[in-house]
Formats: sequence, structure tokens, C-alpha cells
Amino acid sequence: MKQHTPNGRRYLGATSLNTDEIYINIKQNKPESLRLLAAMRVLYSEAKFLRSMRVMVTVMLPIISLLCLKYFPGFKEELAFIAGIWLIVNRVFLVEKEKRLVKEAATIQENFDTNVFQLPWNTLLVGEKISLERILDLNGKSQEKEEKLIDWYPGLTSTHHILNVLLAQKTNLHWDIEQRKIYKNILQWVLIIYVVIVIAIGFLLNLPTQTMIISFLVPSLPLILHLIEIINSHKQRYESLARVFPKVTSDIENYSSFNDLDYDIRSYQDIVFLKRCDANMVPDKLYWLKRNVFEKISKESNQNHSKNQNTSDS
Repeated sequence: MKQHTPNGRRYLGATSLNTDEIYINIKQNKPESLRLLAAMRVLYSEAKFLRSMRVMVTVMLPIISLLCLKYFPGFKEELAFIAGIWLIVNRVFLVEKEKRLVKEAATIQENFDTNVFQLPWNTLLVGEKISLERILDLNGKSQEKEEKLIDWYPGLTSTHHILNVLLAQKTNLHWDIEQRKIYKNILQWVLIIYVVIVIAIGFLLNLPTQTMIISFLVPSLPLILHLIEIINSHKQRYESLARVFPKVTSDIENYSSFNDLDYDIRSYQDIVFLKRCDANMVPDKLYWLKRNVFEKISKESNQNHSKNQNTSDS
């Protein structure tokens, strides 16, 4: 049953709140919320570590192939066989493990969001919540500093809870779109440079076509496929989110406490969750490199939208 609360707070499962408080700002910094964020970060870190290991092996295979070509030319068929086995193990087993870690992390982050946004849990889409025992176990592995988890959604100062939810969802979309654009462009240049290097090595060593294919291209195939797959995945993801972003922005700019936006914010949350389940993640180094910039932009943007709405209420 929908409940209607003061100051535009109209949402599912609402509880009575002090209208002078910004609910999300209080709720997101409570111990149980920080515990969810810490557990989520542990799982994402594990998934990214596994991905790094997969990429490292994939990159090393062509290098080993070159060394064998020079010092152990008789080993080229065996190396091609090893590369084929690695391709199967990598894509069938390790990739699936990585996907499970990401899905669990996304489920925990969904738990955090639905708690602070006061949204109903979508069991059909997300599945069951991760158990408290599992959360506590992950917290035992966490080395995350608490100050990095506080104020997860910055700049929320509106007296309207629904507007704050929309602003937080817009923040999620903005961060994801911009980080993936940057990472996709980096990977495109890496792929281009790598292909140029492969061709150059072939000419420099004056390799026969068959030798070039067996000794270098076959071991390089997992890396080339990996790069193409990731580039396409990031491009598709930020393009799909970019189609949603204007609608969220429009809802914020045209916000009115008389509009029923419960269905919209639940739909936006479903989109955010599905995109979080994508195992193609942005590396932590890029995240931390750009975090301060994105956080500053999000904070100022959210404060500006909140100020405009608060002024119009006066």
C-alpha cells in the first residue's frame, strides 16, 4: 500500500520520518549501511582481482610464444594447444566465477540502495537478499576505511525524499556512464597499439604466414577477443544508460510533490541493478583516479537541484 508523507515523500513501505531530517543522509551512514557497502566492496575487489589474473595470463601467452619462437621453435604446436586450453578454462570456468562475485556484490548494493531509498525489494529480478552471516563474514575481510564509505550519495539537501532518491539514482547513472566512456577509449587504444605491434613483429622477424598464425596470432587470440568483448560491452552499457539519463534528469527538473513517481524510481533502480550485474567492470585505479572529480560534480549538481526545489517550495 502506498503511503503519502509530507514534503513530497510518497513511496512504498514508508515509515514516519522527521521532516527536518534528510533521510538518505542519515540512513546511508548508519553502521548497518556501512556494513553493506564494505561487504560489496570486498566482492567487487575479489572479482576485479580474478579479472586481473585472467588478463595477466592472457597477455603473457603471446610474450611466452615470442620467446619460444626464438629459443624453442619446436615448442610452437604445444604452445598453441596450451593457448586453446586456456581459452576454454578462462571463458567457461573463471569468467563464470567472476560473474557470480559481481552478481552477489550487486545484490548487496541493491540491499543498501533499497534501504536508504525506502524502495520495495524486487525478488523476481534480484532474488533473495544476501544473508547477514555472509555480510558479516565479508566485513571480516574488509580493509576499507570507513571515511571512504560515509556519504555515499553526496549533496542531497532537498526536503523531498523522492527528489533525493532521483538525485542519487542520477548520480549512479552519471558515474557509470562517464567511467565507462573513459575506460572504453583507453581499451580501444590498447587494442590498436597491440595489433600494430603484432603486425610489426611479423615484418621484423620476417615470419612465414603459417608460423605467424601458430606462434603468435593463436596465443594472442584470447587477448584480442577479450579486448573486443570488453570494449563492446562498455560501449553498449553506457549507451543504454545514456538513454535513461535524460528521463531521470527530466523527472528531477520537473519534479513536483503532486506527481506519483513511485513506479519510475523503482524502474530506474531495476535498470541500475541490471547494469551492476555486468561483469565487465572499471578498474579500481581508474575509479579512484576520477572519484574526487565525479564526486565534486555530483555534489554540486545535487545541491543545485535541491536548492532550486527548496526555493520553489518557499
